[in-house]
Amino acid sequence: MQLCPRQGDNFQKTVDLQSWYMQTYKEADFFEEFAADWGACNCGECGVNDYMRYVEEFAHRLQKQNAAAPLYANTWSISFWGEDPIPKGWNNVFSKETPGSQAVVAALSGMPANVHLALPCHNLYRPLVFSAFGGKQQTPVFPTLADVQSILDSGRHVMGWPHFLMDDDTARAPQWGLVHVELRYIKAMLQSLRAAGLDRVMGNLNLPNLQLANTYGFGRLAQDPAADIADVQREFARNIVQREDIAALADVLSWLDNNSYWDQQMPSDAREAPLPCDLNRERVGRILADLRPLSRPELPAPVDASQWLDDLRATIPRMTWAT
Repeated sequence: MQLCPRQGDNFQKTVDLQSWYMQTYKEADFFEEFAADWGACNCGECGVNDYMRYVEEFAHRLQKQNAAAPLYANTWSISFWGEDPIPKGWNNVFSKETPGSQAVVAALSGMPANVHLALPCHNLYRPLVFSAFGGKQQTPVFPTLADVQSILDSGRHVMGWPHFLMDDDTARAPQWGLVHVELRYIKAMLQSLRAAGLDRVMGNLNLPNLQLANTYGFGRLAQDPAADIADVQREFARNIVQREDIAALADVLSWLDNNSYWDQQMPSDAREAPLPCDLNRERVGRILADLRPLSRPELPAPVDASQWLDDLRATIPRMTWAT
């Protein structure tokens, strides 16, 4: 059911619901107000200004509740404010995202001082967007360095808010619930964000206990986007398996990276060069069977190394697209 914020007391109803979450997590370091995620209002009258009405309302509430915490206006799915863009295809969805985000940027000057900006940055990394525009080379670049710098110059922070790369969701069933390794694309994405002037980025996970490799890689590459992927893989492996098995696990990580479902979705002009690796799926299975986990790794993790290795072993047979 869609509640148009212009009708009756719908605005207050929807504000009250979100305020409950704000109150529940009142000590959080920061908060976000999403433009939409398969939501917003498609009545034909509502638009970006209606979204910004929510941003302003929550900014004032946050000033009273947690004055030190910023509120990020997140333009994820901003194109859903207005006519439903989906019937005209993904190109239409993402073609509208950039002007929608630019309209939010233009409205920031009228917002309270604790309001900042989060951008999904889809055009810089996401295969669905590259494919919708006919390839990476045909995809309009947004945000650019000039875009970000103008926002920073106005006194507002800008955070990159990419999704689906470190982990996937149920919309892509082949990859849901598997261990992911996509350090090539995490590195490329972080380099693109840095080139656009972004020095804040959110790493999003649905199943963090599975995605130890991507989480570690994201942290290391966020610190140093120029770091060598092989070095990062070995560092991670040292925290999972015994010394004699580090090189073997690092090789498996390279195979997983080369055969990631993210790579499968990429148009040809956006694919990263494969990592050096001569393994195939059969050999990977044999290697994983013999890996010995560390009992006391230095790296704090939400699950034991033995459990993560079991999850990794269970992943390989489900990677039916891999060779």
